Amino acid sequence: MTKTITFNELRRIKDSLPSGSMALIADKLNVTVQTVRNYFGGTNYEYGKNCGIHIEPGLLAHYLSPYAHRSHPFAFRLYPLTDGEVHSFVEDVIDQQKYVNRLITVIDHIMNSSAKGVLLFPESGLPDGFTWGDVRRLWSNANGIIPFVNDASGTMPQQVLSRNADIGAYQLLDTQMKLIEDISGVNGVLRGVAANSRAGAQLYEAQLDNADTALTDIYRTFDSFRTMRDAKVALLLH
Repeated sequence: MTKTITFNELRRIKDSLPSGSMALIADKLNVTVQTVRNYFGGTNYEYGKNCGIHIEPGLLAHYLSPYAHRSHPFAFRLYPLTDGEVHSFVEDVIDQQKYVNRLITVIDHIMNSSAKGVLLFPESGLPDGFTWGDVRRLWSNANGIIPFVNDASGTMPQQVLSRNADIGAYQLLDTQMKLIEDISGVNGVLRGVAANSRAGAQLYEAQLDNADTALTDIYRTFDSFRTMRDAKVALLLH
């Protein structure tokens, strides 16, 4: 019968055993006393063997390292680690991105609602034998020809192409995109966007230096992670 208990319960069982119990258990199992202690949470592997993995709060795993360097094979870096929490690099611009998504949806709705290619055809100009369905069919054809009767009023058919209503959505979208650059520090210069021909080389270099300064911390953190990774790989090769 198998029973699962917590690590703290295992320690309480060990503490409640009478004196000499470790030696008695070791004698029954034909192992060293330190091996029994290791099962109850000990870490002396010089005189005792590893007795498996014990999981406890705050501890992922506890066992003897199989590597010659006697350490774990992992390399990781948490950045930025603030008050025990790891925050994504893009977390600071989440609000701006949500607003950008909303503005794009609004602009898309405006474009869908705008009149595109509407034909205004006077009733007096409809030829005999033609129906409005015929006019609509010919108007939708790429090479269609629509007959037209010119009356005394001189009113001609005309196409309506309405421009998108300028409600400031494009200006707001441009503002939010600039805010994303200012907050994140990743501007067009850092992304390799072609510079304005009217901007001098010194201004371009200054903008590049400013962007690098804003991201120096994350660069150095990533560089330290690579150094840690390379050192761990070098240990595993031996």
